[in-house]
Amino acid sequence: MLMNQFNDLLGIVDNIKTNEPDEYEKYKGAVNKLLVKLAINE
Repeated sequence: MLMNQFNDLLGIVDNIKTNEPDEYEKYKGAVNKLLVKLAINE
């Protein structure tokens, strides 16, 4: 389930890259922060 949600999130970020390239870096950074937090809490 978590993997499906993560894949959905990656798809959303990819859509942002295509449709709103100016916003892409902001969302990519947010996903990076999320991954770091998840890795630290493991």
